[in-house]
Amino acid sequence: MPVVCTVVAGNLTDDPLYVPVIVLVQASIGESGKTYFGDCKMASLETRAHLASSHDYYVCPLSGTQVTLPTSTNSSSRCLTARRH
Repeated sequence: MPVVCTVVAGNLTDDPLYVPVIVLVQASIGESGKTYFGDCKMASLETRAHLASSHDYYVCPLSGTQVTLPTSTNSSSRCLTARRH
């Protein structure tokens, strides 16, 4: 069940909409230590910094500009091999 629901126009960028909604949830529940799940737009530095400073957690995919993937096949293979062991 959603704690907060916000309806916005489809022509707005999503990034700045997360923090105000998170503030509403934090005010409603009051305790820190909550985990927020979101899409890659929730992974903006501003949103993640707000959650970290509030002692809350987040789970969201990082975009290609936020994380660098290995470009070499050898380094990719080493990463995959390391995870299996």
